[in-house]
Amino acid sequence: MLIVASIGLGWASFQVMRRTHSTLMNKLQVDPKLVADQLGHTLDLNQNVYTIPELGRRREAVNQLEAAPNLLMEYFGVRRLLLGCK
Repeated sequence: MLIVASIGLGWASFQVMRRTHSTLMNKLQVDPKLVADQLGHTLDLNQNVYTIPELGRRREAVNQLEAAPNLLMEYFGVRRLLLGCK
């Protein structure tokens, strides 16, 4: 960690660096399986523990869902029919 401390990132633990690597590779759209292999983990663990979606992508996902009210109504309408709700 000497190099990390010398550039003012002494607070960054090994886990922080792993999460940063996984998150940046995700942002660069590198194959998730390749990143998992680099980190020595399964794809599931890498995606669910180490990769943190960037805020902009999370906002975009919410905006897309909000822009599709018919999709929501269709989903919940079908769900009510399947569950026998009125």
